[in-house]
Amino acid sequence: MRWYFTFWNQTKDALKLAFTEATYMADNLGNSYKFLAGKSTNDITINPAIKLMDYWLDFDAFKVGATSYKVKLANYHNPQFPFLI
Repeated sequence: MRWYFTFWNQTKDALKLAFTEATYMADNLGNSYKFLAGKSTNDITINPAIKLMDYWLDFDAFKVGATSYKVKLANYHNPQFPFLI
């Protein structure tokens, strides 16, 4: 399953991202979906001048009956970056 989203850098600094295997998706039924791939296999940098960057992540196929999902993004460059969406 491919999940699309947009990063928005509102800081004065470049934002470096490299998602780790700690990135995952979970559904309302308690199933967890492994992070398989992202838009880039390398680090990505979102410069303040660009501000927005479209991105995607691939996860295992969703289970039948799931109606809501949470995603945890884990960033190699900043362990304090992990957040739940």
